[in-house]
Amino acid sequence: RRGASHIDKTAPHASAKHPHYHCAQGARVEAVSEPSGSNMDDSDADKPLFCDETGEALNDAAKRLVLSALAADKLGLESNGGVAPTLGPILASIPAVACAPGTYKYVQVQLTHPREAGALLAVRSFSTCEYHAETYRELMRALGRDAATAGVV
Repeated sequence: RRGASHIDKTAPHASAKHPHYHCAQGARVEAVSEPSGSNMDDSDADKPLFCDETGEALNDAAKRLVLSALAADKLGLESNGGVAPTLGPILASIPAVACAPGTYKYVQVQLTHPREAGALLAVRSFSTCEYHAETYRELMRALGRDAATAGVV
């Protein structure tokens, strides 16, 4: 992985007042706040900066945030004997990701069922939805219409 040392602050469209950064793949990223001179000031060092296109961590604060999340996931697995909790048959029947081709609003929802242990993190998008709330509503309606997933919340 490439990090903050690979941020290009010298792009021709960048200025001292409104700098832009580029991740390793060349995607443009806006600075979180104005740096002093050519280096980010101390207050910016604590603000995570990610590439808008690839999600790449562009500074140490972003790397620390990602590592912290990974450590929390690992700790959760270790407390369960190193295995992820097994989903019941209802939650296991739901695909984790189902997104419409193209660029649409998507939601990431933690789904549970009152008679089953565990939770499923699901991602959905629909070509007919313009807002996140509409996408969530359509997901819940679809789950409720299907007898196999009725009761999922």
